[in-house]
Amino acid sequence: MKVLLRDYLASLRERTELDVILPDLLSEKGFEVFARPQVGTVQHGVDIGAVGLDQNGVRSVFLLSVKRGDLTLSEWDGAANQALRPSLNQILDAYPSRLPPEYAALPIIICLCFGGEIADNVRTSVKGYIEDNTRPGRRFEIWNGDKIAGLLLDGLLREDIFPKALRSDLRKALAMLDEPAVAYDHYARLADRLALNAKTSSSAAVTAARQLNIANWMIYVWARDLENLEAAYRTSELGVLHAWELLKPTIEAKGKDKEALDRSLMQMINLHLSVARDLLKDKIAPASRSRDALASAVRTRTSTDINLALFDIVGRAGMASLWMHWLGQRTDWAATGQDFNEDCRLYADLAMDIVESNGCLGLPIADQQAIDVALVLLAALGSEQNPDRISDWIETMVDRLVFAMRMRRLYPGAGSDYRDWIDPPSDDERFRRATVGSTLIPLLAAWASALSLPRARARLAALRRDILAHTTMQMWLPDADSETHHYLDSEEHGHALLDLPIEAKGAALLETIREACDSHPELDGMSAMRTNCWPIVLLASRHWRRPMPPQFYIGSMAPADEGGAPSSAG
Repeated sequence: MKVLLRDYLASLRERTELDVILPDLLSEKGFEVFARPQVGTVQHGVDIGAVGLDQNGVRSVFLLSVKRGDLTLSEWDGAANQALRPSLNQILDAYPSRLPPEYAALPIIICLCFGGEIADNVRTSVKGYIEDNTRPGRRFEIWNGDKIAGLLLDGLLREDIFPKALRSDLRKALAMLDEPAVAYDHYARLADRLALNAKTSSSAAVTAARQLNIANWMIYVWARDLENLEAAYRTSELGVLHAWELLKPTIEAKGKDKEALDRSLMQMINLHLSVARDLLKDKIAPASRSRDALASAVRTRTSTDINLALFDIVGRAGMASLWMHWLGQRTDWAATGQDFNEDCRLYADLAMDIVESNGCLGLPIADQQAIDVALVLLAALGSEQNPDRISDWIETMVDRLVFAMRMRRLYPGAGSDYRDWIDPPSDDERFRRATVGSTLIPLLAAWASALSLPRARARLAALRRDILAHTTMQMWLPDADSETHHYLDSEEHGHALLDLPIEAKGAALLETIREACDSHPELDGMSAMRTNCWPIVLLASRHWRRPMPPQFYIGSMAPADEGGAPSSAG
């Protein structure tokens, strides 16, 4: 296990990636962390400040200056951004006078932290610097990858709270990153076991959240090195949902455990968005405008796999856009300097670029893909996309849907059997079973009504009347049990809004949806909504393939007879 941790630490590419784990590691070891890494503030060389016992049991101040990877000549005292030696000089010159008064009399230990090892051509210089600047009450320690890995094993991953079964799950997840579904299963088992351990107390929940964070970081870093981020994306998505479940019992509480769980959640969200950025911006975006380039890149012999893969990708892009929309509304992220509104538009544009460049996105192959369609449409709404792009896509989907249903070929069925997706049933009895219900058609009809697309509305109404009279047109709304079960899909829950009117005019459909949303306010009572963390509700819907609650968009839709595009999401 120590070898795995040491390799993980050495593979970290950014200093900030090591910053993520060190404060939690120190807290778990009993340290009081009084200074954390911050963006946009002068830190005088100190990335992390903490008070705790040294190896001799003496209470001391630990001042950590953190660098990534191996300590090379450039990273020590060269042209590298924020080289270590100048940072140490800043600590010596300015930081002792900045210590909180209650710590001023304590001995100081300045820690040189880096994930790898000291290069041979730097070792003598580092040793000389330490000898020249050591004083009574002030000394230095080198925390390299081996040292930090040992601290992790003695702290966050010690045997009594991270036993062999959990370590085995983590090792298997890392070993199977080239098989994302298998790696995900091992990670999911690890997350479930940690969740059980967390139920004893809020402090146990904090430890479990930190362990999940470490596990997700290890998966991400190793997957990044393998250039296969699929497992990292799926596990980071599940990690955010587990982090929310760990936080939920403390939402109304105050104190250190609540603050620690808040930080863990934001770290998991930030990690998930880092994976999404690497996957979508770096891997997907360069080919997003080339005709059928992404479809051709899917390694399969079936059009079904291509359809599933590309709708999943555009759903991820839509979800990333909505995360950026949310972050752009939060004042606590303003100091990062990131233009979240621009990123919101970028991801929404990316989704539509992929749609317009890949013909297979003209119609889903399964009704459960309605969540991906809804995420792209909502992202377009939140980023103020040109409504013509959305309208063209909806018109295309409606045309192909009508044709597929009439021909009984490659239509979006209600089932989850992969064999039915490859070869949808065409005989009368099995066709009726495969089309017993639809969430995709009411979704398309609602947006066609709001966007004033009379031809699309008329075609859907005729399809309903002539071919799908037996089909239950439905949407899904949360119920009183959704708060308990939605985030981790632990049990079935929610209301089914049935027998929705699919008519040529469309106004009746929008009014029916509005009335149902008004009479079922349970979504507003869910913890993620009450605390303005609404993307987590959508993330859970995407992850577990559950339809999007219509409350997210129905308030922005004007009645069909008023015309015009839906107004931007707030």
